[in-house]
Amino acid sequence: DRLTAYLKVSPAWGGKVASPQDAVAALQKEGISFGLDAKAVLNAVRDQIGEMVLVAQGRAPEKGKDAWFEPLVSVNRERHPRMNEKGEVDLRDLGVIPTVAEGAPVMQRHPATLGVAGKNVLGEDIPPPPGKDTRFGSRLQGVMVDPENPNLLRAAVAGQPVLLRDGVNIEPVVKMAVVDISTGNVDFVGSLTITGDVQSGMKIKVGGDVTVEGTIEAADIEAGGNIIAKGGIIGQGAHGEGDAPAPRIRAKGNIRARYVENAILIAEQSVYISETL
Repeated sequence: DRLTAYLKVSPAWGGKVASPQDAVAALQKEGISFGLDAKAVLNAVRDQIGEMVLVAQGRAPEKGKDAWFEPLVSVNRERHPRMNEKGEVDLRDLGVIPTVAEGAPVMQRHPATLGVAGKNVLGEDIPPPPGKDTRFGSRLQGVMVDPENPNLLRAAVAGQPVLLRDGVNIEPVVKMAVVDISTGNVDFVGSLTITGDVQSGMKIKVGGDVTVEGTIEAADIEAGGNIIAKGGIIGQGAHGEGDAPAPRIRAKGNIRARYVENAILIAEQSVYISETL
């Protein structure tokens, strides 16, 4: 790779003793002009041990850095119980789900760099291998590229950021199997779909719609859109929970339920109940 040059000086056998000038002239004759170590040349000439001595060292090229992606928002899905001002811990309060507003910056792309050129002992430049360039994914959802900065992603909708290998998705609808003490209360700017039940004592507050495939027990739900309880709403007195408070179901839109028992429903538009008990 022409990054090193070695000098071997053999002892004279009745002829002229090699001098430093002779050694330098021999090196120059071979075209060696970069990274020459004068001290190593002098030592090789002085010792004349007939062995190879490293006397010139080139500069290896530095590979460029690969492109990388920097998240600009919190994407931690793990939530933990929090302590209130009184020092009390509510095991149902695990904090809000990480969300971003529409238009918020969510990821910065740092392009690959070209690297730094090297130079061999002949003084020739050695081009560096560039870093691997990676673009934002082509199937990202809920985001857009900033029109003035092609390396910046912004949220196209409000919702929960989900980190990917080559970008971020923004989910305007969060899907959960159930809402119970294991999931904690839900506070989210978008919409929520629950494939199971909402258990007693839980609280849900979302900016969009709430759709519950199962049953809403004695829980409080507040939605900026509609609330749909396909399995019905069972409040105070259900399943032997005689002391459980009646759930308060509040929606700025409509409330739809299969049936309702012992619950307070407040809708700014209409309430639809398809069956009666």
